[in-house]
Amino acid sequence: MRRAILSAAVAVGVFGGVGAAAASAATTVVADHLARPRGLAVAPDGTLYASLLGNGGRPCNREGCFGASGRVVRVGRDGRLTTVASGLLTMRGRPDGFFSIGADQLTVLPDGRLATAVTAEFNINRTPPAAVPHPLRPQVGHVVLFEPGGGKQVGANIADVEYRLDPDGKGAVSNPYGITTLDGVIYVSDSAANDLLVVDGPDVGVLATFPDPVPNTDAVPDALAAGPDGALYVGEFTGGAQPRGAARIWRVVPGQPPTLFASGLTSITSLAFGPDGSLYATEFGPGDVVRIAPDGSRSVLAAGTLHFPGGIAVAPDGTVFVTNWTVASSTPATKGRLKGRTGQIVRIS
Repeated sequence: MRRAILSAAVAVGVFGGVGAAAASAATTVVADHLARPRGLAVAPDGTLYASLLGNGGRPCNREGCFGASGRVVRVGRDGRLTTVASGLLTMRGRPDGFFSIGADQLTVLPDGRLATAVTAEFNINRTPPAAVPHPLRPQVGHVVLFEPGGGKQVGANIADVEYRLDPDGKGAVSNPYGITTLDGVIYVSDSAANDLLVVDGPDVGVLATFPDPVPNTDAVPDALAAGPDGALYVGEFTGGAQPRGAARIWRVVPGQPPTLFASGLTSITSLAFGPDGSLYATEFGPGDVVRIAPDGSRSVLAAGTLHFPGGIAVAPDGTVFVTNWTVASSTPATKGRLKGRTGQIVRIS
């Protein structure tokens, strides 16, 4: 589904999760005036990292404006940001920030490096458009790895699997989005290809393909997290008609078919596990966090206080961090639905 992520839920105005009780939770702004913050990741020592898409750049074409404004930052306890990696490709799809895509999510590898996956959704005939600056073209559709102290390396070609195999049979469109690691292996969810991929060095294989939730929709599996039970969990944004409650979470054990873990959610953008085994899911359109406890019970956190959340991470002490106003720039908008807003990272007690 082209341009499904961080757009369709707003376009049709979906609201509310399903089957979850409201829970009181206070939110505190950790960092503000951020340029389109998306993914979050927490290292074992509690260090928080965030991916920022930035403001895109030049040149532009009918798809959007391309530039090297994407970066990964370390977030200090005082909210100060330290750049870990810069020069990541971003496409700003519209002046208000909606449809912006790039290196959206993050994971911390066992050796301390970080990894992200860069979209290829804007490719035409499997090739980046001329508007993508030449130095950034190697990133398109690839995993990018970087050291916490700086420096980055382009890794496996994720999009190539979609172009060669088209596992869902819906046409060759690739938007690598979610990324995680399990037992030292990297996994990537391709939200446009509707599949989950396993990365072994330069080699990439298809682990699972996800069916449409209801007619006239796509699964759009964007959110991805590794569970404490040795399984992978994949959340759907859903594309097309965007019916309320259509998004699902799948449980995938490598080597086995995916099984349904949870349903009745709406426009999931990210997943993360807490130290007690609870799974947390951000819902983009409703603007909240759904917590699914180990016994299956659900509660909604921060309902009414989040707006277009796009990333989530849980610290070893159970503190929940979420990116908020993820389509907003670092400079407050002067009009429109984002008037006066900038990107944020918030903490949920």
